[in-house]
Amino acid sequence: MTEIVFCAIGGLALFLFGMATLSEGLKRAASAQLRNILEKFTGKPYRGLIVGTVITCLIQSSSAMTTLLVGMVNAGLLRLRQAIGVVLGANIGTTLTAWIVSLVAVFALFKITHYILPMIAIGLAIMYLGKGAKGHGYGKALFGFGILLLGLSFMKDASDPLREIEIFEQWFALISPLMAVPVGLVACWIFQSSSATIAIVQILAFQGIIPFPVALGLALGADMGTPITAEIAGLTGNRAARQTARSHTMFNFLGPIYMIPLLGLGIYPQLIDSMIPGPISQVNIMFHIAFAHSVYNVFNALLFLPMIGILEKISIRATDFTDKMARRLVSLATGGKRTWPKKELVFNPLHLEKRILDVPTVAIARVTQGMVTMLRLSQEAVKIAMEALFKRNPGLLEEVIQREDTIDVFQKELTGYLAELIQKNPGPEISQKIPVMIHSINDIEKVGDYAEDLAKITQHCLEERIEFSQKVLTELKTISEQADKMAEEVIEALVQNDKILARESLKREIKIAQLHETFREGNIKRLGERAYSISAGVYFLDYLTKFKKMGDHLTNIAQGIMGNKGGE
Repeated sequence: MTEIVFCAIGGLALFLFGMATLSEGLKRAASAQLRNILEKFTGKPYRGLIVGTVITCLIQSSSAMTTLLVGMVNAGLLRLRQAIGVVLGANIGTTLTAWIVSLVAVFALFKITHYILPMIAIGLAIMYLGKGAKGHGYGKALFGFGILLLGLSFMKDASDPLREIEIFEQWFALISPLMAVPVGLVACWIFQSSSATIAIVQILAFQGIIPFPVALGLALGADMGTPITAEIAGLTGNRAARQTARSHTMFNFLGPIYMIPLLGLGIYPQLIDSMIPGPISQVNIMFHIAFAHSVYNVFNALLFLPMIGILEKISIRATDFTDKMARRLVSLATGGKRTWPKKELVFNPLHLEKRILDVPTVAIARVTQGMVTMLRLSQEAVKIAMEALFKRNPGLLEEVIQREDTIDVFQKELTGYLAELIQKNPGPEISQKIPVMIHSINDIEKVGDYAEDLAKITQHCLEERIEFSQKVLTELKTISEQADKMAEEVIEALVQNDKILARESLKREIKIAQLHETFREGNIKRLGERAYSISAGVYFLDYLTKFKKMGDHLTNIAQGIMGNKGGE
């Protein structure tokens, strides 16, 4: 029995690891194209459905799909309504996993499991020998696919002896198709993967342990449990993340309302059986389950596609309600010391319409607005990273990562938009501005990177319980306040396109450089006096260095406003 348990647990772990690796590899190989496809082809709900289906089939992860969507919704590149269309498609795309799992039946017949290990070896070789991110990504995907199949093979081997254990047969015999729905739901919550849950269901059905109607009930329950991953991610995400996750939950819970009665009356299993030629057997039952899973999700998505507007309103109201209740509960539980969800930075969405490219001055103004938003996000991220240190609150650090992800989206979209603009031959004056603006956009992104670096330093300090004296904390507050004021001055100069304000902000960079040198010398002196640990001294110096470099990049942006070329 112990061997069966270990084999099953190990097989499930390999399956989940393989699926994550496959998804990550394919996403890395095609990440540049995915965002472009989402932005260009999701204007209409049915297009979003198709795009969501295709991309999720490719990257084999609805969670990765949702994460990508959240960043784009947060940046204003996609509306919530567009994201919901893609979510509907993502539900269809995930059904491909069930078809892949069905290959276990083919493995059993043709003994092709012998080729899994060479597949893993080839994938690993491509990972390390392949050129560029694409080569590495495809190698990782092949490696992950091999691990996934290996995990399935172990899970099948673990389930073989279960047919001979009478207690399992008796227990599953007591479960009706309707009772199987909540069992599948809970199993999905435990495994944190509907694909893994349905894979187990298919294998149990293949071994003859559970009948076809019960397998459909378990699969239906697993579909209902799918949004749990997105909901957990939404706990630390922003409002857009919670709304997207909530739309996923509403869709997956509203669908079974009409399907559960059909399951209980036996209509659903009979319908699926009638659509596939020949009787159900051990050889084809896994394909029956995969087919039923696909039929349900396709029908469900098409049913709700015309009602995306209603889903959007329900998701927004549901998010507002749950946020309000959560805020009260957290405040009550912590005596008002903590709040959740955190207050978010509000900014104007990024609307870069292609038709505006024909009016270069307006296009430049839109890009400038995007640059201002980027810089405000970077400024806010820096302040949050330092607030986490001063308040010793690691919970704030996730907000820095969220803003940095959005900043990266802005950088790519703004740079790409300017590249399209310059191809329109906008005239000598605009053509001279574009390279300077691209340099400035990259400088702003660097400020966001340094905010993330500050967050990582803070995380290390909190994890290692580094204690800074009040004097050291005061010095960190002083230099961070100077960087914050310089960022504010550069933002103001950018908004007003004011060269005089930009030139004035350069004085602040001199002040930051002076503080960096003064505090660095003080740090060396304290280390010599053993006033605090070497680790504390190193982290303090890291903080100073990040602020010094931040000042350099803000100087580049100011110089760009003044008409000079920014630094590299």
